[in-house]
Amino acid sequence: MNAPWLVERARAAWDALSRQVYPRACVQCGEREGTIASQFCGDCWETLPKLFQNGCVTCAFPHGLNAEGICARCLLDPPAFSCAFVPFRYEGAAEKAVLQLKFHQKTLLARPMARAMAEMLMGQRIHAIVAIPLHRSRLRVREYNQAFLLAAELSTLCAWPLYINELIRVRPTRPQVGFSQADRACNIADAFHVRHTARIQGLRLLLVDDVYTSGATLREGAKTLKQAGATQIVVAAFARAMLHSIGSRWPVRKP
Repeated sequence: MNAPWLVERARAAWDALSRQVYPRACVQCGEREGTIASQFCGDCWETLPKLFQNGCVTCAFPHGLNAEGICARCLLDPPAFSCAFVPFRYEGAAEKAVLQLKFHQKTLLARPMARAMAEMLMGQRIHAIVAIPLHRSRLRVREYNQAFLLAAELSTLCAWPLYINELIRVRPTRPQVGFSQADRACNIADAFHVRHTARIQGLRLLLVDDVYTSGATLREGAKTLKQAGATQIVVAAFARAMLHSIGSRWPVRKP
């Protein structure tokens, strides 16, 4: 016998579950239905703040470039990677997307985020993809690595092999938020290790992270891969903070 109240309770439970799994409101504007990975409406996704064009040829920073298109930091302290591909500034809807993916388990966002990154990487010659790793203690808490999710989607979209657990984090590091540039570099120093150096000998690798902030993590990861025998490192992230030295924020101008 189908009791009406049981049907209603089942319907209410399903509705509550569907609202959690497939939110009906865009997380950015809260007004329209979320259609991009069940999180953003199409209009808000289109407002993702694009990174300025013609940034530093090495790190993509958009200010203070010399005649060769290199910023002062990369000129004085060149990173181990050769160039960076980052489609958006870390603000607005782009920042919200990163936070939803990273801290709120909205893993479906990895596909549209990676698609935007893949568009910038068209024409690149990449032998394999490596993700910035989490230490196992943090991975147990978060249950997934957002950089690895992006790297896995890029592997599918670009048809490049994904190297799993070749680059590992051998010691836990403190969260970088609030650290100076020097403290960030010190915090992440010697945190990575290449497990099988023979696998990356002579390769051109794509190193993936979700956000390029000060660059300390990507610099250290690229240095570790280069020292282990990789020929060239290209880095990619979904968004870039408009910071060059931690504590000084450049004014944001419309492109």
